[in-house]
Amino acid sequence: MADKVPRTELTRAIGESSKPFEETARKGEEIAANIVRDGLKTIVLLNSGAALAMPAVTTFIGFDAAAKASLIYPMGLFAVGVISGVFAMATAYFAMCMHIEGSRADGELRQHQHLHFLTDTMEASGVKELEAKKTEKRDDWWRRYKRWRLAGMVLFALALAVFVAGAIWVFWLALMK
Repeated sequence: MADKVPRTELTRAIGESSKPFEETARKGEEIAANIVRDGLKTIVLLNSGAALAMPAVTTFIGFDAAAKASLIYPMGLFAVGVISGVFAMATAYFAMCMHIEGSRADGELRQHQHLHFLTDTMEASGVKELEAKKTEKRDDWWRRYKRWRLAGMVLFALALAVFVAGAIWVFWLALMK
């Protein structure tokens, strides 16, 4: 009969076996974070650039003073877009923090389950309660992540919508000139 493997060796082996998967997940998360960051930068730059360029464009088109006064509303829309984009960046940051913590809690739970499965102590007293606590902790992080992600998507959609509305409004004013 084979000798029992020490618990420390099992823990190390379990950790080593999941490294390739964790590395792939980390690279995927990094790519996703870069895409989110670039998209949010773009929406903030679009709104702020539109607001800053509007006086020059209206002068180029030849708006009179009354028409320039009507541009206050599209400028307000672009300002709302900038603010919404900045808040979307903040929510994306918090969502990524929650995702990292959720992934970490998921890894701890998986390691706990593997260790107790391999040592045949799944039914030992206290193991089920500890597993339930770890599961609840993991689930709590994922719920937080989902909330922050949803808030970020809503704010991003708002920033994009007000940019489009402001651009259409300015275009319409230019056509009515």
